[in-house]
Amino acid sequence: MLLKQPETSAILYEEGVIGESTARKWFAKFKNGYFDVDDMPRSRRSFEFDVEHLKALLKEDGLQTSYEIPRKINSDHKMILNYLHSMGVAEKFGVWMLHVLNENCKGKCLQIDSLHLAHHRATDGHKSHLLYRIAKKDEK
Repeated sequence: MLLKQPETSAILYEEGVIGESTARKWFAKFKNGYFDVDDMPRSRRSFEFDVEHLKALLKEDGLQTSYEIPRKINSDHKMILNYLHSMGVAEKFGVWMLHVLNENCKGKCLQIDSLHLAHHRATDGHKSHLLYRIAKKDEK
């Protein structure tokens, strides 16, 4: 009985079995006399830098762009954006601020929304909506 490709793959490549590309890389290493199967260290720039320095830069001048900050730290733009995101900071209206709302901010938002809703109801603004007019048409 011949098996189709997906069935064959399921039998041959069970959990814990290396993939074809990994096997090819290892074979190339073995062929060159390098018998360590661990990944070789990469020559990229280190991803470590002083996060406290980044926080200090933001406190010093919150109007800096995301391109100015990496120049001052001597780092990569994308890496800075990733660190800022992991710190819970986002650029809004040209200023760096927390994009995660704390309880105090949530309370203020709720209070402002309640005031807007009360004003909307007090000025009969809700009666101008199409569904309200359709529902109240028979009462006139």
